[in-house]
Amino acid sequence: YDKVKMEDIVSLCKRRGIIFPSSEIYNGFAGFFDYGPLGSELKKNVKDAFWTNFVQCREDIVGIDSSIVHNPTTWKSSGHLDGFSDPMVDCKETKLRYRADQLFCSPVVLEECGTTVGFVCVLEANDADMKKAAKTQAKKLLRENDRKGEKIQAFEFTDLTQVSEETMAQIPSPGSGKPTLTMPRDFNLMFQTNVGAMQDGSSVAYLRPETAQGIFINFKNVLGTSR
Repeated sequence: YDKVKMEDIVSLCKRRGIIFPSSEIYNGFAGFFDYGPLGSELKKNVKDAFWTNFVQCREDIVGIDSSIVHNPTTWKSSGHLDGFSDPMVDCKETKLRYRADQLFCSPVVLEECGTTVGFVCVLEANDADMKKAAKTQAKKLLRENDRKGEKIQAFEFTDLTQVSEETMAQIPSPGSGKPTLTMPRDFNLMFQTNVGAMQDGSSVAYLRPETAQGIFINFKNVLGTSR
């Protein structure tokens, strides 16, 4: 399974009529898919099984289906507007995007003289896997600098939200293997839209980023009608 690519899975699902790339006749839209004949049935069966088990078979649970757009004050009160973002870095060569707090870098320092020959950059994982990936990169870095076989100091990992612009210019991207990463930028995870004919500050709204908010804001209504 390690050699299976996402493109292979999407191709199989398309041939079986499970999902199709959305807007495919217009070159598609990355990250969006349409359910095909089998996919629609599969999705309905999963939803029906979930609803039967968790709603219809229990007396202490009732169902609601809230609007996908709420008053923006909802997201201000819940803290989403102020804190629902992730620090991201982009690889300028491969166009891949990574969470800055899930990428860790470390200088490669020679044990004998204390010289820094470069940096390694690995994805967040357990300590053993991170050190293993870093050692592989460090060996390559030593060969490129004619330092093959020399001992290095222990890795000191720091996530990319903590590095300076000068250091970032030396950190290799996981995608390209070269220092092609941008500085971290806050990436807003909420999907902004406008409600109404006019597009100004008063018409700004957001697609629901959290399903549970519909439960919270309708609790009083549900309590009054279902007790």
